[in-house]
Amino acid sequence: MDTDWYDLIAREVRTRRRCDDDGTVWLLFLDEGRRPTIGAVFPPATGIGAPEYDGLARMIDDIDPPGVVVVVPRFDGVPQVVDWRFWEELRARVVVTSCELVDLVVVGPRAWWALVGGRPDRAA
Repeated sequence: MDTDWYDLIAREVRTRRRCDDDGTVWLLFLDEGRRPTIGAVFPPATGIGAPEYDGLARMIDDIDPPGVVVVVPRFDGVPQVVDWRFWEELRARVVVTSCELVDLVVVGPRAWWALVGGRPDRAA
């Protein structure tokens, strides 16, 4: 993915987020062209356990999109430990499905950060 793709994701999240969305988890389902087609927003990942991660992986498997991006809006634009844990727990479960877990993206008010395809200093 190039930086324009991440810029698009960040713009979309910024236009749709509410002031109380800090730390929520957004799953963006991608089509074959890597364009987001539908999304689901979940409460912050703090305190969720194995049954919830298993349920999310099952949901992704049932939808069976070509790819999913995990997006977390953060007021400071910096990933937190809970974001990393969410990514690792979901990645461990989705690896057995046909869906590709593409990236973890943290979107701040003026910048985004991506684990796989971005730079921590990327502003958009």
